Amino acid sequence: MTRYELSLSPKYVSSWGPWEALREIWQNVLDETEGEESRAVWVYNKDKRILTIGNEGPEISSSTLLMGSTTKSESPDKIGQYGEGYKLALLILLREGFSVVIRNGKVNWTPKIRYSNKFQSDILVIDETTERVMWSGVYYDIHGINPSFLEDIKDKFLKLASDDVLDIKNNIHTPYGTIMFEPSVRGKVFVRGLFVCDMLSTGLKRDKIAFGYDVNPAYIQLDRDRHKVSEFNLFWETSRMIHWYMLNRDEIHNERHINMTAYNLTTLIDKKYDAQYIHAFGLPQQGLVKDVCDMSFREFLKEYGRLAVPVKDEAEAEMIRKKFKNRVPVMLPEVKYLVVTASESYANHTKTYEVTKVPTPHSVLKKFYDEFHTQMPVKMNKSYRKLMERSMNWFIIENKPLERIDDEEVF
Repeated sequence: MTRYELSLSPKYVSSWGPWEALREIWQNVLDETEGEESRAVWVYNKDKRILTIGNEGPEISSSTLLMGSTTKSESPDKIGQYGEGYKLALLILLREGFSVVIRNGKVNWTPKIRYSNKFQSDILVIDETTERVMWSGVYYDIHGINPSFLEDIKDKFLKLASDDVLDIKNNIHTPYGTIMFEPSVRGKVFVRGLFVCDMLSTGLKRDKIAFGYDVNPAYIQLDRDRHKVSEFNLFWETSRMIHWYMLNRDEIHNERHINMTAYNLTTLIDKKYDAQYIHAFGLPQQGLVKDVCDMSFREFLKEYGRLAVPVKDEAEAEMIRKKFKNRVPVMLPEVKYLVVTASESYANHTKTYEVTKVPTPHSVLKKFYDEFHTQMPVKMNKSYRKLMERSMNWFIIENKPLERIDDEEVF
């Protein structure tokens, strides 16, 4: 027998419990399947109270028992990046009273907590024994798992979720992750099927998020404890998923998929956080993107009237007031403004705007001359026409008084 001593105290990661331990082991298994998740094994023997988690992949090298040792730090599509996961999982399971045997190719690893003379403390050790049976893959046999415990954690693993959550009718799969429509997972964030956090528990109002999401690990950054996610990072990726769906709906839609209509998406963009960065991925006027932009503009006119003009800031609002007759500028949030103004309907509507004619010194003088020139003496008439001729190059500088003009210059 060979014994490996790991410098891990049983008190380490004291906030973690059995669910975090199973999460780390299952995540490790998924990472080893190289995308072929059908190779992953999750089997529960209720009579023996043994949960077996594993995969038909390569065996684990003893070098991975070193803290920080990982082959996944350069693999963005894998969840584990820190080289700690399964070692911490073994420590926690032992601390919580479970026993574990790892069938690792031609050897068995049995983790234990033992006193170390070298460290003068209890530490995690792994005893390695050679077996007659050669296992094809790596399997964690976790003893002492009660059915009630699995029932308590089923919401943490999409693999154990209800049929309604897993039903393809309630999901849209994209290259960046899955949009989940089942109300029971609304606001919940998973990464490759593993629960990360509930955005509603962070203070986000329920009416501000529409769906649940299972994000591809290549597109989300997690901390070591895997229970926090950047709100910006999350909604950037949810916007990307929704944008992808808008561009590809006609190709992927069938009777088994939820069909998000232009109306659904217009409401989503207007009122939810899920699509708040959708404009960053472009708004080409085709397919569902075109429909959403056109509907957004129609809804804008319906709410504010046909004389309303969408603007993004006060400077643009002031320009509209000066340039266009009877138009009413309405300031919109950035996303809604970009979606509304991307519409072809908006572009056509702007052609109906009547430009307000701003009077010039020449136009004012000419209007007066046209009305009263017949009543002017000959000399005045002649001088006035000279004045009008010179006024062709005059303009008004706002908020500045006009300079006095010497009479002799004109007359």
